[in-house]
Amino acid sequence: CDVVAYREGSRWIQVYEKVQLQANSEEGCQLREGGVYLITGGLGGLGLIHAEYLAQKVKARLVLLGRTPLPERGKWQKWLESHRSSNPTSCKLRKIMELEGLGAEVLPVAADVSNIEQMQRVIAEVLERFGCIHGVIHAAGIAATRASRGSVDPISSTSASPTIHRVPSGKTDRKVET
Repeated sequence: CDVVAYREGSRWIQVYEKVQLQANSEEGCQLREGGVYLITGGLGGLGLIHAEYLAQKVKARLVLLGRTPLPERGKWQKWLESHRSSNPTSCKLRKIMELEGLGAEVLPVAADVSNIEQMQRVIAEVLERFGCIHGVIHAAGIAATRASRGSVDPISSTSASPTIHRVPSGKTDRKVET
């Protein structure tokens, strides 16, 4: 049962080709020391695993995108003192402080990744603060319960696959349109 598509008078069929993948090495890593990385779902389980890796490896400037707004930074200590340690917001605040302790600069932002106006606002804020974006990691929508202690269990849903996009060189000094 082949997949067939017709586009502008041409018939296209889906085929698969065997490809030999090479192991990625540390030397081949394209991450920038102090680079700016936007992580959708940045305060979720898998997003935080990526954030911790980037903080440890390259002291990244992290933009952690989530739908739920956090308290203003100046009110974090009071929040932590007045809420249980198991409170989801308390956990996120402590994790951000942990990332900063690893050398990362963290900008938590609240927006819905599917809302273009909200994302344009986020991108404008990131460009205003950091001047560029070096990469985007899409980890939104991935069940936090599947990610634990730096390892990720296989997830069967293809919609849950994280996507990493590197911003092409030369494109980081211009306004990014979504």
